[in-house]
Amino acid sequence: AADQGDKTAQTELADMYRDGQGVPQNYAKAAILYRKAAEQGHAYAQVCLGQAYENGQGVTQDSAEAARWYLDAANEGYTTGQFLVGLLYESGEGVPQNYVEAVRWYRKAAEQGDARGQFSLGAMYYNGLGVSKDYEEAYFWANLGAAQDTRPPEVVRFERKTRDEFAAKLTPAQLVKIQERCHKWLEDHSAKTAPN
Repeated sequence: AADQGDKTAQTELADMYRDGQGVPQNYAKAAILYRKAAEQGHAYAQVCLGQAYENGQGVTQDSAEAARWYLDAANEGYTTGQFLVGLLYESGEGVPQNYVEAVRWYRKAAEQGDARGQFSLGAMYYNGLGVSKDYEEAYFWANLGAAQDTRPPEVVRFERKTRDEFAAKLTPAQLVKIQERCHKWLEDHSAKTAPN
């Protein structure tokens, strides 16, 4: 099916080459297959091709090309792409550093339930990067992100510790109000969000 141009089959075979599952690991073959699927608008393949460019796996390392593919995925509404575009704008890798743009892309991912986007948006509010410093918003978004994150335990522990540092800037009454807002957000979004 991959030979027939099926973008899903191309992406699945690319994953196998990238990870060395059932075939010898071959980043160059993976990148070729990701490109074929990415050019057909497959958002996951666009992110994977972006990661190949970012890390120089199977292609020459090129941060600007990575940003291009992440942006394509982000514009498809793919939260991982949106988060990664935010990260690039925050760091200035592959694109000019722009905290306002970083916040915009983190918010897009965050509002769709992406824990990484939520936590990163909270950090931007906490540090006043691209937005006015706002400890309530910082805690709200960081709390949502820390509560939903499924990444490795050490990442989640770091996020929870950081979230608790954000909480130290707030009064008990503010914390109660924000916790209620978080519960409402989770209730309203639980059926709408799916990680990707």
